[in-house]
Amino acid sequence: MKDQKGIVLKKRKGLLIGGTIVVVFFLIWAAQFFWKSDTQNKYSFLHDGLFRVSAHRGARLFAPENTLESIEKAIQYQYGAIEIDPRRSLDGEIYLMHDNDVSRMTDGEGAIEKMHNQEIENLSINVEGYPVYKGEHLKIPTFQSAVKLLAGREMVLNIDCSKGNWKDSAYIDRVVEILNANHMLQWSFFVISDEETRAMVEKRYPNLCISWLFDPKKMSIERYIDSARNVKNPVILSVKDEYADRETLNELLHSGIYFQIYSVTDESRKIELKELGVPMIETDCLLP
Repeated sequence: MKDQKGIVLKKRKGLLIGGTIVVVFFLIWAAQFFWKSDTQNKYSFLHDGLFRVSAHRGARLFAPENTLESIEKAIQYQYGAIEIDPRRSLDGEIYLMHDNDVSRMTDGEGAIEKMHNQEIENLSINVEGYPVYKGEHLKIPTFQSAVKLLAGREMVLNIDCSKGNWKDSAYIDRVVEILNANHMLQWSFFVISDEETRAMVEKRYPNLCISWLFDPKKMSIERYIDSARNVKNPVILSVKDEYADRETLNELLHSGIYFQIYSVTDESRKIELKELGVPMIETDCLLP
């Protein structure tokens, strides 16, 4: 009898341990699932079903790129999103500038990263091609002034991280601080193509919405989609229009992953992508 009772007790103990392990694994899975769902919900644009046209470096049809004027025009013409290029000066202020050298866009020369704030403030933006601004002193805007202009407008902000040192935690912290202060973090995403940098940013800020650039030479769209499903951060896949063939688009449209098609230059192509259900396109030259 004692042996039988011992066997029964061992079985019960085994079932209890096994049940506990199952419950623990379920709770871990559920926590990760609901954590990611909650994070996704903070970025309402990821699931609002709207079609957005993003103004690359602002509405460059009407004003010089990466200026407050180009952002104002993007707002005026009702673009759904805007892309900008932040960089940090010697004094730690963050400005908007696409090029490594300011000579194309201003009356000066050199890199933002090697200039003091006052030097940058004294520069005038080149307004050639924009007669409406002739004689005006357009300035290189700060990142903060650009974000303030967009605050409360429900426009998506695409932050190009190919400029600036995104491995510098102080730089990332300042960008996030500015976005948070203006309630724009939940309307922003960060395009980071370098995998090492992206991993570092994701680790430091696991709630940031990160965009990966699709490169068909590295791996298939199916593998990008699978990888995007297996990270904590909300992910947007960015695909150049020349890579967005029907097969790739079908994979994306059925993936449940938010994505944008960039470098769209043709009006009929914009309409085609909209009709297919693409959530966002980015353009230099098209109206919304």
